[in-house]
Amino acid sequence: MSNQSDRGKSPHRSSSLFILGGGELAMALSRLSEFLRLPCGGGDMEGGSLSPDRFPGLRDRICEASYEKVLLAGEKSGQIGEGTTVVILLPRCDESLLRTALRTGAGRLCLIGGTAVDLTGVSREDLRRIALVDSRDGKGESPEQKALFLLAELTGGGERRDPPLVIVRGAGDLATGTMCKLRRCGFRVAALEQPHPRVIRRSISFAQALFDGTFSVEGTTAVRAESEEEMRQAWRSGQIPVILDPEGDWIGKLKPAAVVDAILAKKNLGTRMDMAPVVIALGPGFTAGRDVHAVIETNRGHNLGKIILAGEAEPNTHVPGNIAGYTSERVVHAPVRGRVSILRDIGSMVRKGEPILAVGDREVLSPLDGVVRGMIAQGTEVTPGFKIADVDPRGDITYCHIISDKARAIAGGVLESILVLNPGLLTGKP
Repeated sequence: MSNQSDRGKSPHRSSSLFILGGGELAMALSRLSEFLRLPCGGGDMEGGSLSPDRFPGLRDRICEASYEKVLLAGEKSGQIGEGTTVVILLPRCDESLLRTALRTGAGRLCLIGGTAVDLTGVSREDLRRIALVDSRDGKGESPEQKALFLLAELTGGGERRDPPLVIVRGAGDLATGTMCKLRRCGFRVAALEQPHPRVIRRSISFAQALFDGTFSVEGTTAVRAESEEEMRQAWRSGQIPVILDPEGDWIGKLKPAAVVDAILAKKNLGTRMDMAPVVIALGPGFTAGRDVHAVIETNRGHNLGKIILAGEAEPNTHVPGNIAGYTSERVVHAPVRGRVSILRDIGSMVRKGEPILAVGDREVLSPLDGVVRGMIAQGTEVTPGFKIADVDPRGDITYCHIISDKARAIAGGVLESILVLNPGLLTGKP
């Protein structure tokens, strides 16, 4: 990512940022800085795009008639100083702008690849304050991922590194919601699954990639992978590899920055705190501080998504969450042992008492009016009492194909846990 040529590596480590210009990368950089509590200011020419709704992370916004005046105003206001990196996100940085930026006393200037700049006449001392960062060389990288690369380098220095890797055990709907958020925030992500995963909400679960080869949820794509090269190809393409590995053997080989147990078995099936610098588990069955570093609450209610750093999540209530007044009534369990035959798949509108699947020769009826939101895969062998389907009484088919509110809350808890437990992951600080 970086190309500092014969200038050498600057020892400067940013304690604040000042973004010059707007755009998607500037927006992503300001939001990531806000999340990490890294002070971030910004400026644009009058009529620019640094609006509070698009750039909520900027502590101050400066608008002037020229970019030179923006920089001088930033220095005068105290936003630019020795500990500041000025990030210039403009198509061109002419001699006047560059010299003004150097005169401000900013500890470092960052010019994004693609910015035309003439360094003729710049002293060797000032050259050491300039970093040229190429943000265009990663296929499939989102603005958020480029911002992560950029911020990691600016706060810690060094050459381009792969984004931190998070391995998620399980690829059901809650795991998928978590992986989508992590991927969008710039992490590399991989999922480990068992053969013939018994997920119910197949239409929003990356486990489906094991059956179909590739599967997308809300614009993020997962692909089945069977080797390290296939995993790396997926990451280069901005995708999430899903690997058959119920025992977690790939964890030791890939050495991820974090492991997330999203199996949701209500018990620990082998996840250990020594698997990665940060190990997180979803729901009951784990003790934070003993089995894992953090547990995320999965029970619907006021604490959903809460980070637990000592102790356990709320115990399994065996009662599904309330949706439109229905709890246990909306969930369908296998009445007998047998192989599943689907009669009404996900997205089908059904009436109470209508057959929706069969287990062996036994038809299973819809418990209420609504839309089939979850259905176990065709041909799955099940035992009596096993969860095999759910019907959403709200009857909105779109809910079958988007990440749930519960999954989003849990995903936020996972993301926050990773950055709280290992802030140096992005900032280079202990």
